[in-house]
Amino acid sequence: MESLNNFLVLFLVFNLLLTFQQFGAFSLFRVNPDLLLVGFLIFVFYRPKPPLLFLVFISFLFSSFFFVPFWVLKIAILLVLVGVFALVRKFLSGDDFFDFLISLFLSVPIFYVLSNLKNVAIVPSGFLFKELLYNFALGIAFWLLLHKTNVFKTLQRS
Repeated sequence: MESLNNFLVLFLVFNLLLTFQQFGAFSLFRVNPDLLLVGFLIFVFYRPKPPLLFLVFISFLFSSFFFVPFWVLKIAILLVLVGVFALVRKFLSGDDFFDFLISLFLSVPIFYVLSNLKNVAIVPSGFLFKELLYNFALGIAFWLLLHKTNVFKTLQRS
């Protein structure tokens, strides 16, 4: 039952992040952070069991197909990218927080290149740098908040 509760809470949290991202709720100076990327990377580095990770990824992709079909390709790219970091996290430094920051630093530009293959040259580097900094700030804030409240401790058991 605990696994089902964890799945439902995570599913709702990621859909809430999608809603915030879709409507630009966290936009500052026309920079809209990748809340889903930050959220999924935090989720991966809190080391959930693989079945829960896979179930959350697949169900989120499936729900996005119905609710935001124009974002399905970007969400699929994002989930594959986060999945790659989930697989290689054991080969990184070993410190979850530092590894999360490395993954965030690498994933933001990789995500932009993969999701905008037709328009890669159009994305200004200043804009990408501002979004990277904003994602870093939000990622650190969310990580510390979740770490202080022990929210994801049950994910490691379920």
